[in-house]
Amino acid sequence: MVSTSDTAVHLRSGELRRLLLDFGIDRGELHAVYASYRHVPASLRAFLDFVVEKSTVRQD
Repeated sequence: MVSTSDTAVHLRSGELRRLLLDFGIDRGELHAVYASYRHVPASLRAFLDFVVEKSTVRQD
């Protein structure tokens, strides 16, 4: 499943069409739980930054 923010241009141009309009997923919450704020591994910090960037709703 791809977010509508990633496909907005193609939806507007008619290149893509929405199907199954009665179905979808609810926007949910994502919780990241880790032991310490003081010693966050670089790999975890990179992952969290990635998730935040991808989960931000874009206005196209």
